[in-house]
Amino acid sequence: MLTQTSTRPFQLLLLLIPGIILQSQIARAAAEDWSMCAVPSITQLETNPGNQNGITVDADRLFGQMDNALTLEGNVDLTQRQQNIRADRIQILTSPNRLRADGNIEFSDGLLSIRSQTLALNNFQQTGAFEQTEFQLFDHHLRGLAERIEQLDSNHRRLHNVMFTTCDPDDDAWSLSAGSLELNQKTRQGTARDAVFRIRSVPVFYFPWLMFPIGDERMSGVLAPTIGSSNTHGTELALPLYWNIAPNSDMTITPAWYSKRSLQLNTENRYLFANHAGDLRLSTLDDTLYADKRWYRNWRHQAKLPAAIRATINLQRTSDGDFLKEFDNLGYPNDSDFLPSSILFDRHFDNWNTALLIQEHQILNSAKPISSRPYELKP
Repeated sequence: MLTQTSTRPFQLLLLLIPGIILQSQIARAAAEDWSMCAVPSITQLETNPGNQNGITVDADRLFGQMDNALTLEGNVDLTQRQQNIRADRIQILTSPNRLRADGNIEFSDGLLSIRSQTLALNNFQQTGAFEQTEFQLFDHHLRGLAERIEQLDSNHRRLHNVMFTTCDPDDDAWSLSAGSLELNQKTRQGTARDAVFRIRSVPVFYFPWLMFPIGDERMSGVLAPTIGSSNTHGTELALPLYWNIAPNSDMTITPAWYSKRSLQLNTENRYLFANHAGDLRLSTLDDTLYADKRWYRNWRHQAKLPAAIRATINLQRTSDGDFLKEFDNLGYPNDSDFLPSSILFDRHFDNWNTALLIQEHQILNSAKPISSRPYELKP
């Protein structure tokens, strides 16, 4: 069911005007098991946001004057506020308050984890720069490369000549490259310019402008594409579009192209009101393999009615018994010879409850004898 804090996967909206909206939101449950990116490419370092002023340092060797400059060498580990830095060598200048790191640099804060070869920070102005970087956004299953990352202030970063993807390391099924990418932690949004969408190494779309959230907000856009192939479908390409209609309503529209079957259109519309919630799922395909129109429809609804009565509705039908099995990648039920539909009204009392149920099944396997088919239930 839809909630006002629900999230959506990585998204980019293909517009016919020179712009695009990109959303990089991944459900928290997915973030725990890296289901979209099996192995993190960068280790996320621990930070200490409760320590607002002090600096914690661990190193093999320390040189310099305590009141002017410190040079730390060998397995250096420095934590200040929400930042953790590891490097072969870190130099700290107390006047002005600057920091420079060199060699095998690893950096983490509340948004990014970064590997780079050099790092320069101005702690007073909250500015700095990383050179030749590899980065990762853990909450969004996003990883990439950037020629340079500038920290403009405590809330703004700009990445130059950047490439990013949600695919596994060393397996870039798709990627986006951009001339520049800006992240704004205060507004929880970002902007990319001169972006190219690639499938493997082949450029597919060019977008002069992109905008994306870096928080948990929903935003209209296109979900990450699905690419594959099979003996029955041929080459498969699905590019879902997400429409954030209102805080309590949204729709996902998924055109899916199969080289052996033609174009399939799938939609899911979710809604949430004070006493009503549900979703409507539709799928249709002019199947060139069968020379026939095939489809699936499902409406699920829950309602709180007067007199403490609850209503639960599940209505579904399909054009044929094989449709759900052949397109199991869409998440439709496909493990039964019967497709149930039901309407239930029930009410609970202190010591007893009552219910009114209407139920029937669409027979998906006509070979099943009548004796093994489920009964219809009517009042």
